[in-house]
Amino acid sequence: SILIMGETEGQLSQLALLSFDPMAVEICLTRLDPETEVELDGRTDDLLGHDAYAGSEEVVRGVSALGYPVDRYLRIGRQGAINLIDSLGGMEWEFSEPLQTSRLNIPVGRHLLDGETVLTIMEESRTLDTVPQGGKVALSLLGQRLTESLLNRGDWFFQLLMSNTQSDISQLDYASHKKMLRWYLTREN
Repeated sequence: SILIMGETEGQLSQLALLSFDPMAVEICLTRLDPETEVELDGRTDDLLGHDAYAGSEEVVRGVSALGYPVDRYLRIGRQGAINLIDSLGGMEWEFSEPLQTSRLNIPVGRHLLDGETVLTIMEESRTLDTVPQGGKVALSLLGQRLTESLLNRGDWFFQLLMSNTQSDISQLDYASHKKMLRWYLTREN
């Protein structure tokens, strides 16, 4: 599993655990509350505090202490996420009713959204019930863009991912999981 840490202005703001369930043959995204308290080495703090105290590796230790196994982590800021989404070609989303917020005005219909709009929807989902939930948006993006075609350009995407994030994912990790990922993307549904 990969712990995805979203940051806003250099501070941890969102946590999600991306994992593959081999029994159900599906990708799962579990959103975690960064304000969850956990004790590490006799020090009790929320995950935000552990991040401020010792960085990403401490957050990984904290999430693992909560019972969520973490193999690798990926930390991404707003601009990095926008770059990745735009490089993947954006995301399609069907709006059955207009979406109007202080930052968005999207009419009814199917739209191709750029990275800025996708992130704004995910940010606004934390405060508004009428906005699609961030986890649902993230899974939809993965479903639309995590394809065999992307895997054929995997080396390009891996370099793009590494240049837009802070991570402990290595070239060896990527190479050793390519076969499993190809099987997942090409299997019969």
